[in-house]
Amino acid sequence: MKWLIVIYGINSIFAQTLIIREISSSFYSNEIFISLSIAGWLFASIIGVYISKFFNRDAFIKAYHILSPYLILILLLIIKIIKIKTSPLSEDQDFFFSAFISFLSSLVFSSLNGIYYILVSDKSRDKYIKTYFFDSAGCLLGGILIYLFISAVKTEYIIIFLTCLNIFFLSKSLKNFRYILLLFLILPTILLTQKILKASYANKVLIDSSNSEFSRIDVYKNADNIFIYSNSELAYSDVKDMSLEAETHIPALFVSKIEKVGVIGSNLNIADELMKYTTSVYIIADDIKLYDYQKKYLKLSRYPFFLKPEKLYDENGFDLILISNKFPESIYSNKFYSFEFFRTLKETLKPDGVLSITLPYTNAIPKKELKKSINILLNTLSSVFKNVRAFYDEDIIILSSNSDIKASDNSKIIKNTKFLTTGYINYLLSREFHFESNAEINLSEKPSFFLNTTLYELSKFYPNLTSFLVDNMRYAGYLFYGLIIFLSIILRSKNKIFSSMFIASFISMSVEIISIFLFQINYGYIYRDVVVIVSLFMIGSACGIKVFQEGIIKKRMDKFLFLIPITLIFFKISFYLYFVNFIAALINSHTYALFIKHSDVEPQKIYITDIIGGLLATLILPVFFISVYGVKNSILMISILNLISIINS
Repeated sequence: MKWLIVIYGINSIFAQTLIIREISSSFYSNEIFISLSIAGWLFASIIGVYISKFFNRDAFIKAYHILSPYLILILLLIIKIIKIKTSPLSEDQDFFFSAFISFLSSLVFSSLNGIYYILVSDKSRDKYIKTYFFDSAGCLLGGILIYLFISAVKTEYIIIFLTCLNIFFLSKSLKNFRYILLLFLILPTILLTQKILKASYANKVLIDSSNSEFSRIDVYKNADNIFIYSNSELAYSDVKDMSLEAETHIPALFVSKIEKVGVIGSNLNIADELMKYTTSVYIIADDIKLYDYQKKYLKLSRYPFFLKPEKLYDENGFDLILISNKFPESIYSNKFYSFEFFRTLKETLKPDGVLSITLPYTNAIPKKELKKSINILLNTLSSVFKNVRAFYDEDIIILSSNSDIKASDNSKIIKNTKFLTTGYINYLLSREFHFESNAEINLSEKPSFFLNTTLYELSKFYPNLTSFLVDNMRYAGYLFYGLIIFLSIILRSKNKIFSSMFIASFISMSVEIISIFLFQINYGYIYRDVVVIVSLFMIGSACGIKVFQEGIIKKRMDKFLFLIPITLIFFKISFYLYFVNFIAALINSHTYALFIKHSDVEPQKIYITDIIGGLLATLILPVFFISVYGVKNSILMISILNLISIINS
């Protein structure tokens, strides 16, 4: 039976990864929606616990291992169909509708997982602990497999692998190998998966799809144009218009001589325009596979160089650096608009070099969410560069330099453009934006720019709500913090163990979220490497159970848990950002095992309390703590929760 529980753990980690990947590529690909998907998974586990009494143990276990790979496929297909039916022209989705789908995406599968856990544990305290151990071991093995293969293996092969794994070990466990005959279901598996992959929008046909280390890349084509998406974000289109020309050529007016140019982001269309001035153009981005896909589908006579962001220090002497025309899609991409990153760019520019950022704007009266976002960015730039100027129409072009920012003669760029005219250039340069100076700047560890641009995007659907939130997010954060403390007090009134388990779970999940965030800020996006952190978390969970079973540590360790997040303020090297998850998970699982074994509380209730703690951390931390208060203040806030728990225990 233990091997079936390990396979159950493997199923869980594969299902989570594939569902989150589909949500990211179909809806939004930022930390908020990933957290919602994980929170939905945890919430559904609680549902599974409560409805487990309606199922026969042996029949359910057989059905689970036979059907679970196909259920994953069906869920992926449903997510894809919902996106296509509700957004036939691939337009942006309603924010809350997308959030709702993200939360519900794992509901069915995770409910079944919750049922499985309770039925296998069989209401035995020892079995609860053993099931937790083997489940963690399965998640660890699954995490390793994902890390090694998921960026290279197609979805249908992953499902076929899971099908074979489940049926083989079910047959082995039951000592009845007639279940091997069920492998004939592999054929419909392939057909169903191909249906998912070929699903397309009304105005675009999917012609290619692949996974890189950083995202899923989908290539669509309509009658005349190619569109390449990195997760749900349009990374490249071969459409050229006046907006693209303004973004690339207007900044060139303010540079006396262009010899070396950098483009933050993977858009070869922008690079192609800039190569009209110089052949020394660098694409500065994480994902080289996305860059290669653009080279494959965009036939240019010459191509720019590719440079990883962390290699910027190896290059210098840029005359012009451009950041592409889009708001940050995630807390991770916020770092490219942060004080720290601008300071890096300043060091790589020539003394008279120019940094140009183009963002969506409006020539009418802007919403206060948009105005606040632009002011935060301009204040951040002015804290790094001596001179900052901005010009606006439907887009706003922001120029920053340590030298005077003066335009040269229009003829310099008109000869290189198809849509721009002298009249429009003069019109744009007459519309200079004057920003309001204030103390708020955007930091990599306090992503206020991402928070406010997200509120602006949300205002397109819910203007009254965002108008309130833009001025009151800090108080909303306090409200949720108070809610956690209040819930802890309520749980303590029932039993001190509930309160302690809830806080331990909340803090250990918070450590995982913060370490992922810090890793991305310092070492790049971890679409694939996040599995390493999750795997180490599961190793810690398994070791915590083992430490308890062997009697190595008999006393409660959760009283010292507040020290773990505090260390993240001081230690941010990659090894420690991995390792800290092992320690946090070890303490949490040891606490879980200790309470299960040595208390008179029902194991099922302790298990549910553990899930609730993790659920609230995934919902609250990315949006209301990190975005509003920053990493350091968030760490101090969650550490105080542990101290409150210690005082009350």
